[in-house]
Amino acid sequence: MAEWLYDIQRLNFVTDAELSEILRERGLEGWELVQIIPPSGSEEQTGYRLIFKSQNAPIGGSPS
Repeated sequence: MAEWLYDIQRLNFVTDAELSEILRERGLEGWELVQIIPPSGSEEQTGYRLIFKSQNAPIGGSPS
C-alpha cells in the first residue's frame, strides 16, 4: 500500500511569476498541489496555504 506525504507552504504575497516558479520547483521535486486555502482573516491565518502531496515508496516494496 502506498503512503502519502503532505506538506503545507504558507504564502503572504506572491506574484503570478513567483507562484509559477514555486509550483514548477515543487513539481520537479515530486510534489502535487492539491489545495489552496485562502486567508481566513484571523491573526493566525493571514496568508494563503498551499497543500502539496507526494507519494512515498510503497510499504514493503520498491518505489514506483
